[in-house]
Amino acid sequence: MVAKAVFWILLLLLACQQLSAILFIVRLLNFRAPLIGNDQARPCTVILCLRGVDPFLRECLIGVMNQDYPDYHVQIVIDHPSDPSHAVVKDVLESTDSSAKATIQFLDEAAHGRSLKCSALLQAVNTLEDHAHFIALLDADTVPHRTWLRELATALQPDSIGVATGNRWYTPTSLSVGTRVRYLWNAAAVVLMYLFQVPWGGSLAIRSELLHKSDILQCWDKSLAEDGMLARIANRNQWGVAFVPSLMMTNREDCSYRDFFRWLQRQLSLVRLYHQAWPVVLTHGALTTVAPAAALALIATSAAARNMVSLGWSLSGLIIYQIGLFTLLFLLEFAVHRINRYRGDRADWIKWHQLWKLLWLVPVTQFTYAIALLRSIRLRTVRWRGIDYEISGPWNIRMTNYQPIGDRSETGRDQRSL
Repeated sequence: MVAKAVFWILLLLLACQQLSAILFIVRLLNFRAPLIGNDQARPCTVILCLRGVDPFLRECLIGVMNQDYPDYHVQIVIDHPSDPSHAVVKDVLESTDSSAKATIQFLDEAAHGRSLKCSALLQAVNTLEDHAHFIALLDADTVPHRTWLRELATALQPDSIGVATGNRWYTPTSLSVGTRVRYLWNAAAVVLMYLFQVPWGGSLAIRSELLHKSDILQCWDKSLAEDGMLARIANRNQWGVAFVPSLMMTNREDCSYRDFFRWLQRQLSLVRLYHQAWPVVLTHGALTTVAPAAALALIATSAAARNMVSLGWSLSGLIIYQIGLFTLLFLLEFAVHRINRYRGDRADWIKWHQLWKLLWLVPVTQFTYAIALLRSIRLRTVRWRGIDYEISGPWNIRMTNYQPIGDRSETGRDQRSL
C-alpha cells in the first residue's frame, strides 16, 4: 500500500533528522569550556568589512572594541569614504576611546572579478602585521560579547585546528511571516552546517599559517564568498575545523518574506558553488519536500475516495513527522537559550507557549526551501548589498553595477544584512 510506504518513509526521514539534531543539541548543551589565559593569548587581527549601516552596527562596533582579549587590533575596511557607516565608526571610536585599537581603511579597488567583501578581506590581509597569529572575521550584524575573541582563540589552541567558527541564531523583535520562516529555516540549517563543517563568515577565525600556506587568498581573489571553501582547503592541508558552540551569535534583525527568499537563494547558491556538501543539501531538500507533499496528496485522494485505511496511514504519518520536527525546534531553542542566558544576552524573545504558533509555518518553510533550492541550481545572477554579480562558475564572477551607497538615493537608510 502506497500510504503505508509513505508513512514509514516519513518516520525514517524523521529519525535521521532527529539523530542529526540530537548530535548538535548535545554539542550545544556542552558549550562551557575553559578559556585560555592572558599568557596564552596570541596576537590577532579582527577584520570588519562594511558597506551601509546595518541595524546593529553600533552595537557590533562597541562589542568588538571592548573585548577582554589582551592583544588584538581591529581592521575596519569601509566600502567608500561617502559610505554612511563611516560616520558611525568614527562616532563609536571617539566615544569609546578605542582609536588606538582600530585602523580604518577605505576599499582601494572594487575589483569586478570577485565580491566586494573578498576585495576588502584581501586588502586587510595584505596590511596585516607579521606577528598576528590568527585573523578573526566579523559581520556587521554580529554583536560580539566580551569573551567572543577569547573563545575563538581557545578553539584554535590545538595545533591541528586551522579554522574556528560559530553560527547564527535568530531572535527577532517582531514575528512577521518572513522573520518566522527565516527562523524556522535557520534552525534546520545550523544542524546541517555543523554536521558537514560549513563555516560561517560572521564569526570566524583562521590561523595565519593556514591563510598564507594554502590557496585561501587565491580563492578569495576570484570568489563570491569567503567562507564556503574554507573547510575543504583546511582539510586538504591537514588542518581541522572547530565549531565553537558558545558562539551561537544572536541576530535580532527583522525581514520581509521577499527579502528572506532572495537571501536564501544566494545562501544556497554559495553552498552549490563552494562546498562539497551540496549534493547532501540538495537531497535533504528534495526528501523533506517530496515525502510530506506525497502524504498531503494521499490525504486528499484518500478522503475523496473515502479510503479510511489509506487516510489513516498518510494522516498519522504526516502528523507524527511535523510534531517530531517541532519537538526538535523546542530542544534547539532550549539549548541556545541556555547559551544566551549564560553570557547575559536577551533570551526571552518568544515565550515557550508561543512556539506552537509557528507550527503552521513549518510546511510553508519546507515549501520555500524547496523552491529556493530549485531556483539556486540555475541562478546566474545574485544581488548582495545592492550589487549585482553574474555567476559563470565558482571562480568566474563578474560584478556588474558597483556604486558607493553614499552616491545613491538610499543614503543614510539602514540596510538589513540580507
